[in-house]
Amino acid sequence: MNRRGALGLLALMGLSGCSFEPIRWVDGAPEAVESVDPAVELRADFFVQTSDNGVKSIEEGRTVGQRISTPHFDARLEQVFLGAEVGTGTAMQVRRRTPLRAPEGHQILAFTLAAGLPSFQPDPDADLAHRLRVGDAGIDLGPPFVRHMINDDGEYDISWTLIMLCVPEGAPVFLDATDQERTVTLDLLTGEPVDDDAWAATAGLRQRHIIAVEPERQIFMHNLVSLPDPALAIEQDEAQLAIALSPNPTSSILAPWLPGRGWAQPGMQWLRLRLTFEPSLTDTRFTYAFSGPESFALEDSAGSNHSVLSPERISAADIELSTTVDLVWQLTEPFTAATMRFQPKGELKALYTGGVEVPAQFTATPSPLQFGVQFTAREQPQ
Repeated sequence: MNRRGALGLLALMGLSGCSFEPIRWVDGAPEAVESVDPAVELRADFFVQTSDNGVKSIEEGRTVGQRISTPHFDARLEQVFLGAEVGTGTAMQVRRRTPLRAPEGHQILAFTLAAGLPSFQPDPDADLAHRLRVGDAGIDLGPPFVRHMINDDGEYDISWTLIMLCVPEGAPVFLDATDQERTVTLDLLTGEPVDDDAWAATAGLRQRHIIAVEPERQIFMHNLVSLPDPALAIEQDEAQLAIALSPNPTSSILAPWLPGRGWAQPGMQWLRLRLTFEPSLTDTRFTYAFSGPESFALEDSAGSNHSVLSPERISAADIELSTTVDLVWQLTEPFTAATMRFQPKGELKALYTGGVEVPAQFTATPSPLQFGVQFTAREQPQ
């Protein structure tokens, strides 16, 4: 009987004059209820890869922080978990509402990838693939961040992904990224890379050098003179040639792979130094065609000189007011500093009435322009 009923009964007693035994309150312990395990056992073939935005984390996982990079892909293996069960916090990120437990003879493997900044925009037809290897079995993965493509800011569609699957106990598990016929691999059980030739070749992509060039702009300026044959009865003419060079370090790159060039030799990297080339002549009868390898040189920090590999030629016929020029060298370590020099060498000509073409030359040997180039690695190689 509850208290309200008891009070009502006492009131009735008072009205009727009846007497009853006094009510005694007894505190009873609730009956024991058998606890229910909230964890849901997964199937042995369970696999999920998230594609929604937002930070992904594994409460039970350990932090790794290992970068994995190819020419068209860049990410960081942030966390890894291998065990029998994950809690609700981790399970909810793969759209499950209860803790998850591995089936007998299996473990749950979960890992997160954080998006990076790939060095190059993937071509839609690029050979870029991601794959999990679990023992002797393979699982082809979709693009970790929805698409391989990046936007104008160099970012992926999403910044995080969480991959969770059941693996047989004791089975080795590897994550492969294949790009430009080379495969880099992470051991997901240890979080360490597989240190092979492909991993060594992509070290520069993981370092992600920042390039600085000083000064921002210089102008080469020198006088030309035509050299007509005296038999032509043509007067000698002079003109002034001015070439403004403006390096663009943010569009320049130091990397072991380059579009159109492929992979650099082992232990070497490509330097692509982009600049704006702005020529002007005071007399349009004069024209030029400079040799790239003879006109552009790079002295590395060890004092070795390197001729530019491209462009092979820069001519007035190819340039109106200005053009973007990509200077390419193949360099060896260490990548710390260099000096780039420009001293135009090649053909100089003057065109006269009637299509008469005569040679020309500088009035004196011009001094080269010099630019200091600095390389700073964002990260130390791993």
